[in-house]
Amino acid sequence: MEKTKLAVYGSIAFMLVVAAFAAGCTTTSVTTPGITGTYVNQKNSDESIEIHSDGTFYYMTSKSNGYRGKWDWEGTTIRLNLELMGMTLQLKQKDNTLVMSNNYGPDTIFVKQ
Repeated sequence: MEKTKLAVYGSIAFMLVVAAFAAGCTTTSVTTPGITGTYVNQKNSDESIEIHSDGTFYYMTSKSNGYRGKWDWEGTTIRLNLELMGMTLQLKQKDNTLVMSNNYGPDTIFVKQ
């Protein structure tokens, strides 16, 4: 009887560990529906962001050859990690737009194409 209890408790503990591991390994970045696609700055069509389903992005500006990196998602915030520049841009998703706040002027709004 004691061996049976130990086996049952061991199985339960194992399942809890597997469930906790699986929950910790999920990513919302790649599985978030509707976020992938191309977004163009509504005031400057030379500036765009391509959000790819594999968790990468390409950010093109009129003043550069573009930036590549990885993105992640939390709530309504998407973070673009500009690896070569050592910085992260945060944008808020609102309907079919991504909004980049600007401390020195109006927000930059990217519209999904």
